[in-house]
Amino acid sequence: MPATKLLVLNDFPTGWTAEDPGVDSDDDDGFDLDAAGLPPECAVFAGGDDDDDDTIASAVSDDFIGLSDEEISAEIDVYKSPALAALAFDILAGFIDVCAGPLQEAFGQQLQSSLDEPDEDGETFEVVLENFRFAEISLPAFGDDSLALGMKFEVTILLVRLEFEAHIIFVRAGNIAGTFSYVSLAEPPDSAIERRLLGLMTDRMTAAAARLAE
Repeated sequence: MPATKLLVLNDFPTGWTAEDPGVDSDDDDGFDLDAAGLPPECAVFAGGDDDDDDTIASAVSDDFIGLSDEEISAEIDVYKSPALAALAFDILAGFIDVCAGPLQEAFGQQLQSSLDEPDEDGETFEVVLENFRFAEISLPAFGDDSLALGMKFEVTILLVRLEFEAHIIFVRAGNIAGTFSYVSLAEPPDSAIERRLLGLMTDRMTAAAARLAE
C-alpha cells in the first residue's frame, strides 16, 4: 500500500496544501511533540515509532495543512497477521491512562524549550500549560477495530491564552493498523472532514488488507 494512497490532496477541501512528511514549513508552530522524550509505551500517541518486530512494512502520508493551519496526517503499519495487529491494538488501549501524565509533561517541556531562545531584546517568556486532557472520545466505528483519543490543553504566554486540540485515531483493517492525527490550533477539529477522511483511509486499508490475504 503506497504512502501516497493513504490520503491524497484531492481528498481535502479546496485551499488545503500538502507537504512532505516531517518537513517544517515557514508557518510551523514549533509545537510538534518529540516522542523521544516519552516512555516507549507512550511514543505512539505522539506519532513515535513503536519499532514492533511483528510488523513487515509501514507507510506515512504527506502532512496536509488547512486554511487555519490545522494539520492532518496518517500512517500505517502492516503486521504479519490480523491476530498480531489485533493484539497490538488491545495493548495500545491499555496505555491510555498511563500516558496522560507523561504526555502533559513532555508537551510542557517542549513548549517551554521552544521559547527559551531570547528575542531581539534578550527576553525569554514563561509558558504555562493548563487544563490538559487526554482521554477516549466518541466517534463512529471504523474498520475491524477503532479507538479515538482526544488531547486538549491551553497555553498562556505573556497573558495570551491559546487553545490546542488534537485527535489521534487508531484504525485496524485486517493486518493493517493505521493512525490518523488531526491537530487544530484554534477551533475544534472539523468532524465532517475528519469522518470523511477516516472513511476513505479505512476503505483503502481494507482493500489493501484483502489483497494481502489473497
